[in-house]
Amino acid sequence: MTIESANQTAPVRFLILPDIHNFKYNSDGPFRNPTPKVDVVLHSGGLIQVGGTSEYKRALNLLATIPAELKLVIAGNHDLSLDSNYWKTVEEDERESEKEDHEEVMGIMTGKLAKAAGGTYLEKGMHAFTLQNGATFTIYASHYQPKFGDWAFHYERNEDRFNGPENPATGSTSIATNPIPDSPVLIL
Repeated sequence: MTIESANQTAPVRFLILPDIHNFKYNSDGPFRNPTPKVDVVLHSGGLIQVGGTSEYKRALNLLATIPAELKLVIAGNHDLSLDSNYWKTVEEDERESEKEDHEEVMGIMTGKLAKAAGGTYLEKGMHAFTLQNGATFTIYASHYQPKFGDWAFHYERNEDRFNGPENPATGSTSIATNPIPDSPVLIL
């Protein structure tokens, strides 16, 4: 991808990693260490499978091994502990033993370990970045998806989280608190 910088175009190499679910390198698989050198790693949801603080630490340790100037992390439906509303809506059942303290996990994803891994946790909304080569880009991040099962960051299928009330998707009601702007952006 080529992105405009202040006075020129600058090539920028992205590595997009969706749903790693605590992936481990496999010597004979398609994703193995060392990974190619890239400028930006975009992790787009499903950092862990379901499990606790140690799983988030392990995922950050994996990201730390990828050579990139910038590593962006967006939560997904399996990242239960990162969804502050998830544990308020789920019934007390067999998942109680998996429940983690939201603040502790957010501390992991935004604290010293994330910084050491070079990771930046993105909340929903617009985020602008400038790389060392002068390239700038803007990303609209969202961890939300239509409800499927009993996972995190969901919304009802007749709701629209991305368009404002003046222009909701057909057959939907806008519940957007941070709609996608009209400007061209990369949407994850």
